[in-house]
Amino acid sequence: MNLSFLSKPFETVKIFFKRSWQQIVCLWKSLRTWWENLSHFWKDFCWNFACGVIIAIFLLLFEQQMPSLFHDIDDWGIDQVISWYRGISPPKDSYPFVVFDIDESTYREWGEPLLTPRDKLLQLLKLANAGRPKLIIVDIELSRPTEQDAELLTYLETYCQGQNQPTDFCPPVIFARALQTGLTKAGGELTYSVSKRTPFDTEAVTKSPYLHWGSTLFEPSSSGSLRRWNLWEATCQGDSSDPQPGTVIPSIQLLAAKLLKDTPNGVTELNNTLRQHFLPKDCANPQSEEEHHTASWWQSLTECINPPDKAAETAKVTVANDLTINLLPSHLNRRLIYTIPYQPEEGEARPVVQKGQAYLMTSFSAKWLLDYEKTLDPELTLLKNSVIVIGGSYEESGDIHATPLGFMPGYLVVINALHSLIQFGELKPMPPCIQYLGIELGLILIVSWIFAHPRFNSITAALGLGIIIAVILIPSSVLLFEYGVWLNFLLPLIGVMLHQLIAHFEELQELAECKKEKAELAKLRREP
Repeated sequence: MNLSFLSKPFETVKIFFKRSWQQIVCLWKSLRTWWENLSHFWKDFCWNFACGVIIAIFLLLFEQQMPSLFHDIDDWGIDQVISWYRGISPPKDSYPFVVFDIDESTYREWGEPLLTPRDKLLQLLKLANAGRPKLIIVDIELSRPTEQDAELLTYLETYCQGQNQPTDFCPPVIFARALQTGLTKAGGELTYSVSKRTPFDTEAVTKSPYLHWGSTLFEPSSSGSLRRWNLWEATCQGDSSDPQPGTVIPSIQLLAAKLLKDTPNGVTELNNTLRQHFLPKDCANPQSEEEHHTASWWQSLTECINPPDKAAETAKVTVANDLTINLLPSHLNRRLIYTIPYQPEEGEARPVVQKGQAYLMTSFSAKWLLDYEKTLDPELTLLKNSVIVIGGSYEESGDIHATPLGFMPGYLVVINALHSLIQFGELKPMPPCIQYLGIELGLILIVSWIFAHPRFNSITAALGLGIIIAVILIPSSVLLFEYGVWLNFLLPLIGVMLHQLIAHFEELQELAECKKEKAELAKLRREP
């Protein structure tokens, strides 16, 4: 049998590889000639540029392998920027916050009760309502029944009934919904939280368009400081032996932002959207926790070439025209920006709202308010159009938390979360096209030029680059922060430090070779 026809394809492949190899050899010779003709400066520049690109890629890949470490680095950098925004007046229009604080003196005056007296809470609610605020937030535990619940329940069940006249006023009220971790029969923890029922979960209360329940859960960082919010919580009722339908509870700050920026009907739309995406499928056998989205650097970079399609936009909820949240938030999207401290430092001015000279936050002792309620200004002008928050700061409440601005009561964490959501929205990373192809590449070019320049050694070059980062990159990060954009200035700084270590090592090698050559030359001179 003649198989000569089979040799033709092999011959074609052989010719292809031979020509390709010749072209590679030719290209290599051209590159080698080009490299040999380069000056010493440009050779160093190219070498430093290659080092810079390798370091940048190494950091990006390392970030994907150890995200928690880089999240901590991000957190530290954001904390530094937050310290510069501490106590400043808000850049956008804001509602003033007025706190009815159950402080230590109030708690002791009331006899150090285990639970907040419901009659006192009712008085505070009526006083807040009389001030005609935009919103009332009650950050108090209400899940445990007391003997004084009946009068408060009656007030809530009849709240704003018959308020149909144009002159009628009825501010919405948000109560803190207590959540706990559910337990299985074997005593193991369930994935979903369990929503505690309260004595006030009657049909009249739960169906009222003016009364709402929100979550106050925040996620602590590795250091125990509250740095991230959960804008909603997927919850179940009962336990594995008696599972009941689950639900999704929005956070207090998300509900408050929606109520302040939208109509009450907007809350219904928000709840329906959250239930559509995050309603627990099986409360008896929960399988997985809510996942938070973290795009890889390569996926982010490809957005420069292929913008995300319209399907990605469906993973967002519009709270208002200027406020949109992600249904798959990243660790950066969930970052809480604290700007309101618990106690101002010495000489620190109190921030004011832009609409007037009203202070951004004013706190009153609940004891003082109730003692002097009858002598207060009948108009209660300080409360008008404000956000009133009723909460406790006494030590035994167990509601004191570590934050980047120091320890503060839970109600102030909620205030900061709402203020952060309104002022900054969700914190977003710098667009990948600008981050990688603009800032990173530009910084690598600058680093390469400085390290290659004969006037600079590794130490002076690193010092000069540190000054550039301090003068340009850090102020840019602070300014962009105001618009809810995070420009990470720490990773470029880490890259410069790694580059400086490589350059310093090269200098030590050159110095060692120079000493060796001098020693050999001296030895030759001594020989006869």
